[in-house]
Amino acid sequence: MISCSIGSLSGVYKGNKGAIWIDHIAVQHDVHFVVAAGNVQTNDLDNTCIMDYGMAYNAITVGAYNEKDTTDITVLSNNSDDTMYTYSCYKETSRAEGTPYCNKPNLVAPGVGIVLSDGSHNGTSISTPIVAGAIAQLCSYKAAFKTKQTAVSA
Repeated sequence: MISCSIGSLSGVYKGNKGAIWIDHIAVQHDVHFVVAAGNVQTNDLDNTCIMDYGMAYNAITVGAYNEKDTTDITVLSNNSDDTMYTYSCYKETSRAEGTPYCNKPNLVAPGVGIVLSDGSHNGTSISTPIVAGAIAQLCSYKAAFKTKQTAVSA
């Protein structure tokens, strides 16, 4: 299991050596990659393309959402006001004609106001280890998932 948040400029999947490397390692060595979708680095909210490594077909790409602090433990599924985190990347990068999209991000997880020992943090770098931890627990529960990335992704 590898959980990573690697900042880079968004670009075309077919020309991205990082995404190609992740796909190769995931398939050839039975490694699960959980990758942060990335956060908008500028004030241009139209520039919300997922970072290159998140475009790997065999990576589980994680976006962030804002839980809005309205969780009431006495009410199940009280998430009607939750929204995608404003700066979380969610658009797929450009692609060669005829190449299918990978349908990214695969998941979203809490990513706003997560409090750590050094303060509060926001974004996909905080969401990613939450998903990686859940996948690690799933693989621990059912050993067959350790070598079946597509089953875990599904």
